[in-house]
Amino acid sequence: MICDDVAYREDYVDYLIEYNGETETVLDIYKDTGCVNFIDERFAVLYRPKPDDYMESFSRLEYTLFPKLYGLMDTSSVEAVGAVNVQQENILGLTGKNIIIGIIDTGIDIQNPLFQNAVGQTRILAAWDQSVPGGEQTGEFPGYGTVYTGDEINEAIRNGTSVLQDENGHGTFLAGIAAGGKTDDFTGVAPEADFAVVKLKPAKQNLKDFYLVSSNAPVFEEDDLLSAMHFLNETAAAEGKPLVLCLALGTNQGSHSGTLPVSLTLARYGNTPGVIPVCA
Repeated sequence: MICDDVAYREDYVDYLIEYNGETETVLDIYKDTGCVNFIDERFAVLYRPKPDDYMESFSRLEYTLFPKLYGLMDTSSVEAVGAVNVQQENILGLTGKNIIIGIIDTGIDIQNPLFQNAVGQTRILAAWDQSVPGGEQTGEFPGYGTVYTGDEINEAIRNGTSVLQDENGHGTFLAGIAAGGKTDDFTGVAPEADFAVVKLKPAKQNLKDFYLVSSNAPVFEEDDLLSAMHFLNETAAAEGKPLVLCLALGTNQGSHSGTLPVSLTLARYGNTPGVIPVCA
């Protein structure tokens, strides 16, 4: 089965499966009927050709198989969370230095000085744009989209090239609140932190149709969120720095009992030394 670009193709649908490390078993079951992308040691996404009865399959398949859709959440101001008061206590030295802020959202404006250091170089150590297919991949992950190094982002800044373009503006706003650099009239919560960024690809239309979500709604798939978290964690591990994982997305779908894959994964990272998830 040809698996090129199945993460984007509308004639393929996504199923989220919990495999708990049994890689060979999953491959034996699905290798002839679909394409599998292993997200982490617990979850994988299965891409299969869209069945004729896809819209009716909800009644005969487990609800957990269908990735939930996550939408954008509002963010609070720096003043409202009390960050200014903390920053004024200079003795604490809480500036975010040597910490990575992981952003999972709609992209980021790389040309904005808030995300650059004093000499105009990016503070983004690595980024993954899920919405741009066909980029050069290294190793087994992430398997789709395009990955950028800090050097490549600096080159894009110098050349005025648009990468990680944030058409919505939500991701740029979130990054600015979390770790925008100091200016005369603004500073983020952690102005000296580094960034790792994931620009999520929009949810497939077939999944929007399945959940009766408006076609122009800015929503994103659960499997892409899980892959984004894994990417950020791997980036922080490679850099040898602590990670604050920022997720300003939410959903009213699912069990509401903390058993969704995203909830379980956030809980796991919350119990991992050196990782702090922060959710809107």
